[in-house]
Amino acid sequence: MTLVKLLFGLIVITVGLIFILFPQSRVLLKAFMGLFFDNVAATPEGAAAIYAEKIEQATEIYNNAKVANEKAKGKYKVTFDEIEQLQKAAEECERKCNKLAQEKNKEALIVMAQERENIIKDIAYHHDLLDKYEAATKETSLIFRQAEKNLDQLKQEKKETVQRMKDNKNVKELYDQIDKVRGTSATDRLLDSVRDKDKELNEIAEGAKIVHKEKLSTKKEIAEDYACSLDAMNYANSLIAKYGSDSKRPAIEETAQSAVFKQIKQPVLKEVD
Repeated sequence: MTLVKLLFGLIVITVGLIFILFPQSRVLLKAFMGLFFDNVAATPEGAAAIYAEKIEQATEIYNNAKVANEKAKGKYKVTFDEIEQLQKAAEECERKCNKLAQEKNKEALIVMAQERENIIKDIAYHHDLLDKYEAATKETSLIFRQAEKNLDQLKQEKKETVQRMKDNKNVKELYDQIDKVRGTSATDRLLDSVRDKDKELNEIAEGAKIVHKEKLSTKKEIAEDYACSLDAMNYANSLIAKYGSDSKRPAIEETAQSAVFKQIKQPVLKEVD
């Protein structure tokens, strides 16, 4: 015994022991086989193989039905021909009986009459057999036509289904290519997340800025700046009054006031709950 055969035998024995000791493993194997065949059936090649197997079975049924139908028809035809031959033999026997009766040959007439009775019984038997073969011929003809129809339907169904699966597979591959061209990759989706997060953080920053301006401490700082600006403005005006004014220069009061007023009179967004 070679090493390969020995290993194969050990594997078979091990699997058998697993099935015996752990019955639940049969369920797992059945589930695995179910998934395997489902995956096979999901491809055009797998579907074609399954259809080929079914068509082979249907072809065998078709061939058996054809042979049975031909045999039944043959038996019917042979029996029908035998009845015709028996009827001719009965007519010939009837003719001989009449001739023997005319010849007053009683002994030969009795023998021929007995032969006539046997032929009549044989004809009756063949008629009964003919009825049976006729019924068998009709039934096998029906089965044959159904098997032929089923086989043709399977062949057509295989052709249409496999082709449709191929077309659908091609369409899916085409759309997959379109998605790749459009750049709908995992990196692109991450980049979209970054953009959304950036927008969200920007909105949070704007909101924080508004909240800051609305705080009391912020308003206090602005008011103190304004007070300081007033003191500076008064000091500047006193110097201008002391040394004279220049009409071409912009008024310090206006400049300081407008800068402070821009801070105070800026439109402030209200916090919305």
